[in-house]
Amino acid sequence: MALGFGFAAPKAWAQAWAYRDQGHFHLASYLVDPDDLRGILEDFGRRAHGRAYRDAGDRNDWFHGHFLYAESAKPDARGMMKPYAILYHTQEEASRFHRETPGGRYDYLDRATRNWVQFLETDGERLRSGTILNAFGLMFDFLPDTPAYRRGLEATRSHYTVFAEQLDWRKFPVSHRERAIGMRQFDFDAVECGSAPVPDFVSLIGYLELRLPSAPRLCVRATATTAYLPIESAQGLECTLANDARLEGPPSF
Repeated sequence: MALGFGFAAPKAWAQAWAYRDQGHFHLASYLVDPDDLRGILEDFGRRAHGRAYRDAGDRNDWFHGHFLYAESAKPDARGMMKPYAILYHTQEEASRFHRETPGGRYDYLDRATRNWVQFLETDGERLRSGTILNAFGLMFDFLPDTPAYRRGLEATRSHYTVFAEQLDWRKFPVSHRERAIGMRQFDFDAVECGSAPVPDFVSLIGYLELRLPSAPRLCVRATATTAYLPIESAQGLECTLANDARLEGPPSF
């Protein structure tokens, strides 16, 4: 889930990059190497199974994340920026199933364990999984008292969703302690293993075979589903709205 908070980016080049990306001048496969994404998803999946999700690749459970981009990130020769973290929203439909079939397959495992930030480490040109922290513990204590941020907190109260705009970069690990200036959602949907790939030269990241506790062999089609979205930051704004929507849960995996 993502909220639209406008398109005011801290740096002009970030805004220009966003416009180019919205025009589909870049291929999604340049976002993250498929092999890197495989290892990143498998690490989160192994550590989070049974606490954050039940079934990977299932649109009622865990099927997407949001790449986050650091303020210091610069576009490469292709105009793409490497993400420095991923914000996951698991148990995506749990609020609906909790009302309709409480205690069922897609009901909450735990309301406090459906939002996680996986920080990414760079090894040369490769990306790999790093620290994974509960996003509730990374939220701003106070937020700008604007209609947009009020709507965000209401969604946090009703659906227990932590949005990228609500993350306080000063609570990030020291090696990643800088503002997230933009994000882009990606989905990974389960497909039949060995099925013929469907060409999608704009949004396709790749076909991945994952080995997870929920499925020893899970084949997914990973796609970028949104263009780069600059994030409105609470930094520099008057923060007067107390965050009373934060839940307590396990701090990390």
